[in-house]
Amino acid sequence: TGTKECGKSTILKQLKVSNQGGFTTPELAAFRPAAYKNVLESSQALVTYMREAGFECIKGENNMHCDRILAYKLDAAPGSLKELHISPDIAEAIYHLWKDPVMTKVMDEHRAKFNLMDNAEYFFNKVLQIGTPGYLPDDRDALCVYEASGKFTEMEVKMGQLVIRVIEVGNQHNNRKKWIHSFECATSIIFCTALSDYDVMLGRESQTRLQDSLLLFESLVNSRWFLRTSFVLFLNKIDIFKEKLTKSPLDHYFPDYIGGDDVNKAGKYILWKFMQVNRARLSVYPNLTQATDAKNDLSRSLFVAVKETILQNALKDQGIM
Repeated sequence: TGTKECGKSTILKQLKVSNQGGFTTPELAAFRPAAYKNVLESSQALVTYMREAGFECIKGENNMHCDRILAYKLDAAPGSLKELHISPDIAEAIYHLWKDPVMTKVMDEHRAKFNLMDNAEYFFNKVLQIGTPGYLPDDRDALCVYEASGKFTEMEVKMGQLVIRVIEVGNQHNNRKKWIHSFECATSIIFCTALSDYDVMLGRESQTRLQDSLLLFESLVNSRWFLRTSFVLFLNKIDIFKEKLTKSPLDHYFPDYIGGDDVNKAGKYILWKFMQVNRARLSVYPNLTQATDAKNDLSRSLFVAVKETILQNALKDQGIM
């Protein structure tokens, strides 16, 4: 669980890659429409902000590309009634826009001022490949695509004889009073937060997404429904966090932070903020992660937490703890 766009679905996909050997070809093909949607919506968000902020491309022909990008709508591929596609010429327009020299200033100085998907740069750099007819996402593409989830998703993770049932609750937090009691018997809760959200404002409100995530964690870790539950805390998007720290100081949002742009100090500080709200003193297993990195093996942290929690609860039941 976790707040919007923190990487919940990516964690689930990463567990599949590390525990089940990756995705099948049909599963990879199913991510194709989301990749198209991500790259188009990101490019349109970029152009919209540039125009609102008064930016023009340094290469004049790219201003015409901006017009075409804004006007483009995802169409069904020729001969298909279902699948969307991005045409090669629009992919080329996005590529040239992304390579325009003005992007250095827009991304370095204005990135926090408009809503751009965290995966945008990854897909911009692959847009020519994405626009190729017959494009098939690879495992890394599948990990990077973002799809809004408003439903429960379930999968099994196996290690030896231990089988763990993992359920993602999607963006269901406004309705959690209706379902939270159903997870009273959960051994562990995987809580995902995006470190890079420390400077992303929550709509028109005065708090950031990271502060909102901290409030959600506080409500769950101290809930009466989870007295026998441990938490696996994934402090996600460490790669984006590290890149942001030099441009957007953490102490602008957390005035008591004094570690500068040192990513290790900053990560430990945010972990400390989460641990401070754990008044129930539940076991918390923290991990600094980049869930889009296919080399990560997140399943090991999960198995350690589950095994230790089962043991601790058994000892408590026997009156030993």
